[in-house]
Amino acid sequence: MKETQQKHIILIETDNASAWQCKCCNEIQIQFKNTLMTFEWLSMIRFLKKLNEAPHAEKFYVIELCNLRDIPSIQTDVFSSGICLSNAEMKEFLFVLHTACERIDLDLIFRNTLHNN
Repeated sequence: MKETQQKHIILIETDNASAWQCKCCNEIQIQFKNTLMTFEWLSMIRFLKKLNEAPHAEKFYVIELCNLRDIPSIQTDVFSSGICLSNAEMKEFLFVLHTACERIDLDLIFRNTLHNN
C-alpha cells in the first residue's frame, strides 16, 4: 500500500466548520458552512480585528469580505462580497478562527518562531 502524504495541517474541525494550513505555503484556509476563505497569517489577524469591530444588530452581523471596485486589474463580475451571520453563527465562527490562531501560535512557539502580533 502506497503511503500518501498529507498536504495540510488540520487546525480544527467542527460540524459546520474547519480550518487547515497548507504545509508548502502556510496559507490558512477557513471553511464555515458554505463559505471558504484563504488567508496569510497576518491577513487572518487583521480579519479577526475587523470582526471584533464589525457592526451588529440583534439578529445579524454583516461583514464585507472584499471590495474589488477600485482594483481595475482584477477582472471579475463580482464587485464585493460578504457574509451575513446570526449571533450564534458569529460565536461559532469566532471560536473556529480563534482556535485556529491558537494552534498556529502553539506551533510557532514550539518552533521558536512566534510572530509578534
